[in-house]
Order: sequence, then C-alpha cells, then structure tokens
Amino acid sequence: MARDTWPAEIEKWDHLKGLTYSVATGSEKERKAALMQKADIYIINRENVDWLVNRSGLPFDYDMMVVDELSSFKSHRAKRFKSLMKVRPKVKRIVGLTGTPSANGLMDLWAEFRLLDMGHRLGRFIGRYREDYFVPDKRNQQIIFSYKPKPGAEQAIYKRIADITISMKNTDYLKLPELVMNEVAVKLSDKEADYYRTLQQELVLSL
Repeated sequence: MARDTWPAEIEKWDHLKGLTYSVATGSEKERKAALMQKADIYIINRENVDWLVNRSGLPFDYDMMVVDELSSFKSHRAKRFKSLMKVRPKVKRIVGLTGTPSANGLMDLWAEFRLLDMGHRLGRFIGRYREDYFVPDKRNQQIIFSYKPKPGAEQAIYKRIADITISMKNTDYLKLPELVMNEVAVKLSDKEADYYRTLQQELVLSL
C-alpha cells in the first residue's frame, strides 16, 4: 500500500501534480534516506510507525498526518497506537480513512477517535467510555469477556463524533451486481488458528 498504491494515486490525479513525495519503505537505511529527502508528503507503512517515532532518531516535525486504514489503530494497547499518541500533540491536522471503523463493534471507535481528537469526544480513558456506553455481556463470575452497548448508545456515540465524521455508503455511489455468496469451510491447525486470531485483532500479520 505505502510503496505502490499511494504513489500511483498521486501520479493519477492532475490536481496533485505539483506535490512531491517520498516513500519510506525498505531497509532502515532506505527509510531514513527517504525521510531525509525534501518533499511535501512522506509515505510510510503502519508497521514502521513505532520505528519512526521511537527508534529512527529523526525529528517528528510533520504538521499534518493522514492515517489510512484507521481501524488498524483500534487497539489502545498496540505499539503503533501508543507511538502515534506520543507525537499526536505535534500534529496540527489529522485525517483518518477506513472502510470498517467498527468492524467488531462500537468499542473499536474509542481508540480511533482518541487518536483523531485526543479524547475530546469519546473521552480520554477507555474505562470511562466503556462505563458510559456499555454493559458487560459475556462473563465468567468476575471476569468479563465482552461488552454490549447500552440502549441508545449507538445513537449517542454517533452524535458525539458527527461533527468530524463523514460516512459514505457504497450503495449511494456504486451500482453493483447481485451478491453471490460462496462459503468454503477451511480447517485450521492450532498454529494457523493463532495466526488468524492475530490477523483478526491487528489487521496486520507478519510472517
């Protein structure tokens, strides 16, 4: 995505012809060289966000940040989320893009909007967000495995984030042929199942 898709998009549109860009992928030496070039836009993949902030040794002096696949920052425990939160106050403007903002439910939204507005709309702490909008669902005595939204929580959350959110439905802009479902059962080994769960949680899998 960082290496191929975004550069191709920049080259495709006439109104972007005046912009220069540098793609920070590859080895550490190649990434540093790309980031030290003078450019209007710097493109880096999410796997290297922690490196960029904490280990590259380069100053984080970008005035605007565009986060593609914002839903890959849905975990407030992930290194990439913590790294971006560390430098978030330095960024004057931030835009998040995603087709699946709450793929696993409304709980996903907290970290994404914490990154966008630093906790202004959904609160600075996940515990308070959980307390305000959710109740325990699946549990084993004192251990809570999942939460479900309180009545009216969905509408209340959407109202809180409406002023900085644009939602576009594909049904409003695309005419697609009728969906054909083809379900194929796949048996996974224990190791493969662990890989799958990691992918499901992080949206990224390093092999």
